[in-house]
Amino acid sequence: MPGEFDKPLRILIAEDTRLFTQALKDVLEEDRGIVVCGMACNGQEAVEKAKKLKPDLIIMDINMPVMSGMEAIEEIMATNPTPILVVTANASQRVLFQALEHGALDLILKQKVWPSGEKEQAEFRGKVRMLSGVRVIRHVAAKLARIKEGKGVSTEARYAVAIAGSTGGPQALHRLVSALPADFPAPILIVQHMAYGFSHGLVNWLDGECPLKVRIASHGDPVEPGLVLLAPDGVHMKVGKGGAVVLDSSEPVSGQRPSATVLFSSVAKAFGTHAVGVVITGMGRDGAEGLRDIYDVGGITIAQDEKSSLVYGMPKAAAELGVVQSVLPLDQIPQALLQAIRKE
Repeated sequence: MPGEFDKPLRILIAEDTRLFTQALKDVLEEDRGIVVCGMACNGQEAVEKAKKLKPDLIIMDINMPVMSGMEAIEEIMATNPTPILVVTANASQRVLFQALEHGALDLILKQKVWPSGEKEQAEFRGKVRMLSGVRVIRHVAAKLARIKEGKGVSTEARYAVAIAGSTGGPQALHRLVSALPADFPAPILIVQHMAYGFSHGLVNWLDGECPLKVRIASHGDPVEPGLVLLAPDGVHMKVGKGGAVVLDSSEPVSGQRPSATVLFSSVAKAFGTHAVGVVITGMGRDGAEGLRDIYDVGGITIAQDEKSSLVYGMPKAAAELGVVQSVLPLDQIPQALLQAIRKE
């Protein structure tokens, strides 16, 4: 409620369109606990004002004159780490996900902020509040090997790995999947909650950076070792009895569609003791109940630890249910998967 905040959140807007900048300011300041402390019309100005004003969060466009948003993100995260939310009109550019690689926290489409309804605008302000509290560190993006040649992987999947993530998930998936070899002997199925319209960009980014093949799931896709399938926007993804992907538009589960709980439960039924469920960084509790199903059939359950999670919501919810066998730092999860799946 207005008036409850002792110290307002200070937001810097970096955007070269005056109309959208003013609209964004109006949307944010509907919350009296949020104040726009500065505006920048290009990346260079954003870098300078970030250093001078020390905002709690920067809202950054990518396409700007003088210095692009991407260059500004790299400079800010290398010299003056600050939480950054990318707000863009273009969801197709791979550079958007490179922005996450360089340290931005999340992405959202401009049309989801303005013009939009009161519910979407309230959700946007909630995201701003949540991200403003994230602790960020100096960030230097690593270059990765991009070898995709397989090494005689069987086309029959004995294990299946299901992963659930939300806020911070794209960055975590990048690190996790990049660390797995091209001959990883199990399929990987992912439910990643993110702004509508970014799924294909995420897949293109991961596919270009990771040894494994990554693509958006289609109904009927075979679940094969060495293949990473991401749930499409707005539909549930399951594994059917025949080991093929099933997509359906049934009602959201706990407000989510796709739902990680739906995916986990189907993997538990299809693979039994060879089902593997992994919950990584994210808001909320999606996936916790589904992870219970994997736990109950004797499968393998893993959750990212609090220290390495950008947002310790989903992993915490699963851990509190008592269905997580291993709580691990993100960088240890790939090796844990390899050891578990290759132990036989």
